Formats: sequence, C-alpha cells, structure tokens
Amino acid sequence: MNHKANNLETNNILLNLRASDDRVVDQAFSYLYQEYFSIIQHYIKENSGSEEDAADIFQDSLIVLYNKVREDQFKLTCALKTYIYSICRNLWLKRLRSKKQQIKTKDALAFIELEPDVSAILEEDEASKVVAKLLKEVDEDGEQVLIAYFFEGLSTSEVTKKMGYANEFVTRNKKSKSLKKLRALLQGSNQLKDFFLT
Repeated sequence: MNHKANNLETNNILLNLRASDDRVVDQAFSYLYQEYFSIIQHYIKENSGSEEDAADIFQDSLIVLYNKVREDQFKLTCALKTYIYSICRNLWLKRLRSKKQQIKTKDALAFIELEPDVSAILEEDEASKVVAKLLKEVDEDGEQVLIAYFFEGLSTSEVTKKMGYANEFVTRNKKSKSLKKLRALLQGSNQLKDFFLT
C-alpha cells in the first residue's frame, strides 16, 4: 500500500473514531485490533508481560486514542501505528513501575458476593439493590455485559459469544466503557461512593 493510500486509510479510521454511532466506532476498533494488536502483543510479551497484559494495554491505548481523536485540537503528526505503539509502550512502562510498588485498586463491584442466582444477589442487601438500580442507568448492552462478567462469572470469550460481538476486543471495550459509566454513577451515589471507590 502506498503512502497516499495509507494516509487515506488513517483519515478514515480517525473519522470513524469521531462518529456518534457506536457501531461505526466499534468497527474502527476492530480494524485497529486486527492490524496492530500482534505488534503490541509481541512487545509486551518480550518485556515481562502476558497475552492478557497485552490485551489490556492495547485496549487502554485505543481508549486513549479515542479520547485524543475527539479533541478539537488533535493532530496526528506520525504514522498511526507509531502513535499507538508509543501509547502502549508508555502505558506498559507505567504498569511495570506500579507493579513494583504493589499498588492495588478496588473494582466498582468487588464487594458484591458472587453466587449463581443473580436475582438472589441483587436482593441480598441494600448496597446490592442500589448497584442493581444504577446498572439500569447504564445502556442495555452495557448492563448485560457487566452482569455477565461480575454476576454470572462468564469469561470474555463467553460474553463475546453471548452478546454476538465481532471479537473479544469489542467486548473488552464495552466492559471498560460500561464500568466507567457505572463508576461515575456510583460516585454520585451518597450511599455507595465511600464504600466502593478509593
């Protein structure tokens, strides 16, 4: 592919990441995953990481890219591959430093006991009821994804199949965005913000 074609392809990806339609954004994410994940996976595994670490870092890098692209002042001054690689490298180095310090963070749903009967969990105590109510305020797909992960205990591949997503990256991205929204809702809940959030 020539330089002009590369630029056109990059511009199309950036335009898709700016789209208001989540399906268009997910298509862009899927393309980036197919094109660049193997490069990042190799880098992470060669530098004390696992395949799961690589998937997490790559997902985080695309979220950084997504947020940057949607800023009015954003201008890409290098190849998209180079930009993504640089973000991943910085994120991985930061994680390696944090691992040495053994920093632990609380997950938004970490204190809810997991049992097979979802309805029983949601009625178990007042905190669970509040979380169940807030889950309804996340979009329908996001609610289903979070329930599948945290209440039903499904793996990423199982959630991907259940939701009918194109690949596991789309699932991870949906989980990340839905958790971010849920955390924001939890932060606004006087009953739970001190309990769940650090």
